[in-house]
Amino acid sequence: MKVSVLIPAYNAEKYICRCLDSLLMQTFKNFELLIVNDGSTDNTQTLLENYANRFHDYHIFSIANGGSANARNMLLNEAQGEYVCFIDADDYVHPKYLEELVGEADREAADIVQCQFNIVHDQEGFFTDETLGKKQAFDRIGFYEYFCSKKGYLKVVVLWNKIFRRKLFDGITFPLKKAIDDEYVICQVIYNAKKIIEIDSVLYYYFMSPNSQMRSKPSLNRINRLEVIEEQMHFFVSIGYEHLRNMLLYRYYSSVVSLCTFVKHNYPNEIQIISDLEHKKRSWPRALLVKEIPLQDKLLLIARTIFPSLFHRIHQKFEKVK
Repeated sequence: MKVSVLIPAYNAEKYICRCLDSLLMQTFKNFELLIVNDGSTDNTQTLLENYANRFHDYHIFSIANGGSANARNMLLNEAQGEYVCFIDADDYVHPKYLEELVGEADREAADIVQCQFNIVHDQEGFFTDETLGKKQAFDRIGFYEYFCSKKGYLKVVVLWNKIFRRKLFDGITFPLKKAIDDEYVICQVIYNAKKIIEIDSVLYYYFMSPNSQMRSKPSLNRINRLEVIEEQMHFFVSIGYEHLRNMLLYRYYSSVVSLCTFVKHNYPNEIQIISDLEHKKRSWPRALLVKEIPLQDKLLLIARTIFPSLFHRIHQKFEKVK
């Protein structure tokens, strides 16, 4: 088996058919499809069963709800493919998603191939052909530097716009009960890779639903975003790449300042959390001393720290407009 396509599904009845239909349209056929119904309480299981005879190699696993990390760990253990890719149940992919990613991996002997993605807001699926035929090759350190940059972070940190050699996940498990479990493991996975390719084809469509984490109601789960950056920085130090830790300091302290304001506004009684954030915030000037952070980002960090409430209000207005 060439590719294992892995999908955790929880209460996905509104979107799962669009996702599966996009996989039925794949021009590359040598793949197995593994789906975990993660304790859904809606019609997800029935819809999944309706597709059982439409795929050549199709496997449904039904378990009690344990979260996406638990589902992904199970899927990885079951995967038989040389490559794996992860798709969220409310998203969908271009008909050439697998063809282009697998083809590039084979041509370049790459361990990871990353494509571009579009954010969509409509439940109706559509495809684009946005490509210039360009690609960029990275070694591990180069991809880490791309990851740490403002331009690359949001593309590199996620799993779903990539195909991976299955062996990259050997010995790696997703941490349970984390809101963004993929961001905890991506640095470890990249460490096991020798060659990474990024192509400019838009092959993945990320559905921004009203319930998406990026638009959800205020939640203390947002603290996970700070925790994961801390994990990433500790990881870079542990493998001797301190300059990468320094590159993340702008993102780290920007997150500290934003979260401190967020918790004060929404959870004023969380005294310990606020105290911890204030403690971390006090060391923000260290970011001004590292050469890896551009001057404009240092000036922006100064402004964010001195006028946090103003930045918070601007951010709230921006979120309402989106």
